[in-house]
Amino acid sequence: RRHPQLLALFAFLAALASTFYHLFQSMGMRIVAETLSYIDHGVAIAAGMYFLHKCGLPRLGTTILGFSGLSFLAFYGDFYAPLHSIWHVCSAGAIVSWANDRLIRRQRYIGRELASKRRARLSK
Repeated sequence: RRHPQLLALFAFLAALASTFYHLFQSMGMRIVAETLSYIDHGVAIAAGMYFLHKCGLPRLGTTILGFSGLSFLAFYGDFYAPLHSIWHVCSAGAIVSWANDRLIRRQRYIGRELASKRRARLSK
């Protein structure tokens, strides 16, 4: 396994919560949608905290992608739906990129450890 399974589970749960929230939002069921928005935000925040715990701080490219997506949340009115959809694409890309950041860090760490052991063996 390259990534802890909970990373994938949190990503799936965040997508599921968001799907149900937007489903009821689109049907005009405001009370249900408002309730689901709290669940959506709670799952998204929990997922973000878990990613931070397991993956560490994201690399610059991942951070730029994530903050670029956040900029699409500030629009309302006629362009809300398409711009909010772009937010979802950017956030999904940031999630995948962040998980890959973890993999890159692990590979670098393993490489440094192996090089250190080789140097120690050669110096004997």
